[in-house]
Amino acid sequence: MQFKLGRRVASLAAVTALTVTGLGLASGSASAATGSDSNSAHGVEITGWHTLDENPWVSARLCNYQSSANSFYFWIKDTAGDNVTSPGHITPVLAPGQCDYISGEDYGSTPIQVYARSGSSWTFGTDPISLG
Repeated sequence: MQFKLGRRVASLAAVTALTVTGLGLASGSASAATGSDSNSAHGVEITGWHTLDENPWVSARLCNYQSSANSFYFWIKDTAGDNVTSPGHITPVLAPGQCDYISGEDYGSTPIQVYARSGSSWTFGTDPISLG
């Protein structure tokens, strides 16, 4: 009995590790994007653009796909730690399906990231977006 229980625990651990890795929940560094990147969580989608055509301007969009109207904190930061737009920017109240846009100047080729936050409930961002 002891041997079978040990094998079951080992099998369960292996399946759990594969499931977590398959869902993208495994730890590790974020991958980088070139030109643009999007991310969705909590019923919100954010997209950022960092293109040669628009350089030095960078821009981002946040769309609300939640079931109710809400406003969100929404900003762009570069990977050197400098805010490209104010982290205090709050979208207007967005009905489901509505979007808000922001843009800012980011000279040089430092990658940017777009972030969204809902009060103290959650924060998420895109992968670093390299100039492209």
